[in-house]
Amino acid sequence: MIGLALLTGLGCGVYEPNGPSPATQAATASSIDPSAAQLERKQLVIATAEAAKELRRQMDAMGYEMVWIDVSDRRFEIRFVPTFDTEGFNVCESQGLTFMMDALSAARLPHGIGIHVTRANGKPSLGFYSRLTEVDPPDPSISLPEARKGFETKLVRHKTDGKSPVEPPSDAVRLVRYKSPAGELAAYVTRAPEDGNRHPALIWLAGGGCNTIGPFWSDSGEVEHPELVTMIPSLRGGNDNPGFEEDYFGEVDDVLAAAEFLRQQTYVDPDRIYLGGQSTGGTLALLAAECSSAFRATFSFGPVNDVIAYGPQALHFDPTDPKEYQLRAPGRWLHSIRTPVFVLEGRESKGFAALTAMSKDNTNTKIRFFDVPGADHFTVMALKPAVVSKILQDVGPLCEIEFTAEEIAKSFQ
Repeated sequence: MIGLALLTGLGCGVYEPNGPSPATQAATASSIDPSAAQLERKQLVIATAEAAKELRRQMDAMGYEMVWIDVSDRRFEIRFVPTFDTEGFNVCESQGLTFMMDALSAARLPHGIGIHVTRANGKPSLGFYSRLTEVDPPDPSISLPEARKGFETKLVRHKTDGKSPVEPPSDAVRLVRYKSPAGELAAYVTRAPEDGNRHPALIWLAGGGCNTIGPFWSDSGEVEHPELVTMIPSLRGGNDNPGFEEDYFGEVDDVLAAAEFLRQQTYVDPDRIYLGGQSTGGTLALLAAECSSAFRATFSFGPVNDVIAYGPQALHFDPTDPKEYQLRAPGRWLHSIRTPVFVLEGRESKGFAALTAMSKDNTNTKIRFFDVPGADHFTVMALKPAVVSKILQDVGPLCEIEFTAEEIAKSFQ
């Protein structure tokens, strides 16, 4: 099987004659989801001119004529197939290319999806992106909190973790429960400094499955930055918490509830609560900053501008409702931000395309974007100590944190 490089969370490949035929998959799809087979043929996929050129180049090299889009529970796939009878398939054309998919894939395909080309290490990669901004541009007069008001997400799959968080091995960290609209949720909070003063605090949202938390301390139980109060909250559906994972919707309310918990602690300065996160945690941090001014500053490492980039395994909500995607797309709501936000990504990361897209469209002076030379999606986290240092030095009445591109590059090196 010859693979195509796609964005994080996306899959790829070519049709293998010895595997299940497209016709067999279509019949299987109809038996699994009869309603999917009744879909009208319509334009479900749009390719950019650059993506079409790359697709055509690869198809010509392999002697195939059609592009098959396959959507499973785990990923979106691009496959190349020879010409055959497409009866029973959803077929559309874009940029002179023919795209086809079985009925179940068509039903699962996110609303308004496109194929574009990204670049990492100077090499072209084919990836999926949301076209919602193109077909329905954001209204800057409407904030994300206003757009979310009264909306109830519809979950088509219900995911929970069910495992209790690990008890910390020392008093450097304590396991607490904080109240959110979903119920009482677990969190780790570093111990209070013993000087009787109020201190700055950082809520940190880890990457991967950010609803569930695990040990973040060393073997001895100590933490990386003991001089900074750090809270690592679990979210609805994570660990043994109530509720279900909502993929960056209800979790925003949980993050804001975590900030309120810190604000009530006698050893925390309520005016110096910061928010940070990496990867999926960076995406959620950006959405939270778009919904509230509760944070003095926010640091988002490697977010996506649209959660479609995470693939089907991360999308448990109704794929047919465009508003479900819009309310989870941080790139759409940058105008809602009212406090300083710093977005950082490695220049060698495939996620660099998301940073480029957001910085290109942004007009909000509260947001600064930094692409880090030589860093990728993971090594960019080497800048976290520099962020902590800035937080500890930020003692004035207003946030005075600032970075320059030169400073970022030097700190990474």
